[in-house]
Amino acid sequence: MASEGHQVLGLFYNPNIHPLEEYNRRLEVAREVAKELNFSLDVGPYTPKEWLKKTSGLENEPEGGKRCEVCFRLRLEGTYHYMEEHGWDAFATTLTISPHKSADVINRVGREGRGGEISSQGLQKEGWIPASYGTGTEVVSLSAELLRVHI
Repeated sequence: MASEGHQVLGLFYNPNIHPLEEYNRRLEVAREVAKELNFSLDVGPYTPKEWLKKTSGLENEPEGGKRCEVCFRLRLEGTYHYMEEHGWDAFATTLTISPHKSADVINRVGREGRGGEISSQGLQKEGWIPASYGTGTEVVSLSAELLRVHI
């Protein structure tokens, strides 16, 4: 999409990741990917207490259950607000890459009540990853090996 004139900006926003050591490990990997792919990476607020509060009572939900939808909503709404504050008109998410996550649910949650556009172009193709890590409009091709290592 860069070839179509879209600007790329990354956002690392993961209040659901804990403990802090794991969050920092993933942030460092995101920074390495941003450097390798030559895009700016901003870091959203780290608010694990907010995530824990919103998912309270859902600890025993299975993967893909109600807790996942709450988490998707928190992260996508945070990304959407960031997008609005910075004047972006669309965003993409790495959430749809996981074979353990429902792209249909993620895309629905991402579109609900936003008034903006969520880009889902190519996000589930094997070997594709949104370079934006949550915001922007760029999708770039990576090898599956790099995808596994960096996500």
